[in-house]
Amino acid sequence: MPKRNAPNPVHKKKNVAKHILKASAMKRSTEGSAGDDAMVAKGSNDSDGVAATPPPQKKKKRREPNKHTKDPSEASNYLVTWALHKKGEPSPWKFNKNTQSWLLRHMYNDSLVNKSTFKALLEYSVGLGEKAKEQKLEEAGKLIEAYKEWEK
Repeated sequence: MPKRNAPNPVHKKKNVAKHILKASAMKRSTEGSAGDDAMVAKGSNDSDGVAATPPPQKKKKRREPNKHTKDPSEASNYLVTWALHKKGEPSPWKFNKNTQSWLLRHMYNDSLVNKSTFKALLEYSVGLGEKAKEQKLEEAGKLIEAYKEWEK
């Protein structure tokens, strides 16, 4: 049985990228090895003789603000068609995760969700999962506490 650690003459030597060689040379030079410092200064690890410099950093792209904002009437129409669908009447209602998330996120904002929409949203929230219900109850509790603090 042949040894596993013995080098196999058939395998070629691995090619290593220049930036990896430069980084390892820089690391060794910072550790205080005098022999490697001379090699880095000469650029002996590079075939083109370029000194070891870090690669240029890429510019970060700025994130564009959200161009589309949900129209409150769109969310209201979603709940109206849902109510019709729930009653068994023909309606074009189709589940929309984005609209549902928007409604739940802005549920307590009276400038975005009016009273009639809020009432429909309460009926809609009955069918939500337990986790979503718990989160909404917790959020409502925080709002009540904030109001009590403000009222003092």
